[in-house]
Amino acid sequence: MKEAAGGAGRLARFEQAMLPRLDAAHNLARWLTGNSEDPRDIVRDACVRALTFFDGFHGDDGRGWLLTIVRNTCYDFRRKNRRQTEMLGVA
Repeated sequence: MKEAAGGAGRLARFEQAMLPRLDAAHNLARWLTGNSEDPRDIVRDACVRALTFFDGFHGDDGRGWLLTIVRNTCYDFRRKNRRQTEMLGVA
């Protein structure tokens, strides 16, 4: 039971630190992809990664930390989609 309470506190800290930065995360993803369709998926995946590794975050402002994760997630997304496009033979 204590573990569930700790998980709830961890989630509350994550939300407090990261949710105010979602607009910046979305703007960065939109700028990096150059379209308006992919950023939602990228930011969602980045938030999952950020929550997974949130225990490693130490600081007051998570903006730079989250945007770094968004950037890396975006690069992974582009790399993955480039491979799929090459496999399909689409130019």
